[in-house]
Amino acid sequence: MERYLRQIALPRLGQQGQQKLGESKVLIVGLGGLGSPAALYLAAAGVGTIGLVDGDEVAVHNLNRQLLFNTEDVGKRKADVALKHLQALNPQLNYRKYDIIISSTNGAKIIRNYDLVLSCVDRFESRYLLNELCVAANVPMIDGAIQNLNGYVFPIIPGETACYHCLHEGMQDQAGKASFRRICWSRWGVNGCRSCEDDLWVESIKWTDVDVRFLGHGVPENHSSA
Repeated sequence: MERYLRQIALPRLGQQGQQKLGESKVLIVGLGGLGSPAALYLAAAGVGTIGLVDGDEVAVHNLNRQLLFNTEDVGKRKADVALKHLQALNPQLNYRKYDIIISSTNGAKIIRNYDLVLSCVDRFESRYLLNELCVAANVPMIDGAIQNLNGYVFPIIPGETACYHCLHEGMQDQAGKASFRRICWSRWGVNGCRSCEDDLWVESIKWTDVDVRFLGHGVPENHSSA
């Protein structure tokens, strides 16, 4: 437990909360700008089982915000590289690698084996799919997203909170319309860390003690700095 002494000292966590983290199973879907910092902090915090889902390769333009990867990783499979780096960070944990694109078929089989899902994907259709799979499996999900300088984190607890369809009704029309986006590198880290923080509290204490709400953050579009 020496590795976790500083967080065990937190009144709301303690030994009991740390033990719950060690027994928890969290699935991270998407190992990009959101999933990278979330995975690093979940591993550092001692979440017992971490599932890593990504069916893509590391590209050089990922490196400004996807902190799990280095220059030498370009061209390699994200799931493979993430597993290697996380095992080096905390070898005491159980990691499960899924080098796949999540679908209604494979997703249902995977999600039911976890206590919580972190949605760190970048497409509307993927978020809708994860929402449907998690609601069907009665597995809580934390959704995070970034656009330009703005972001949000939205915990979804089936049967207790609104779901992704409730929040973004009618946005299905945007599905599949991917385009080049302006990205603030540090904002991805902020959002990924906040998603991870929500996850840690969700897994270590009772739902009734968690501040479950939509959290938005960002910088006004007309903001300028010298």
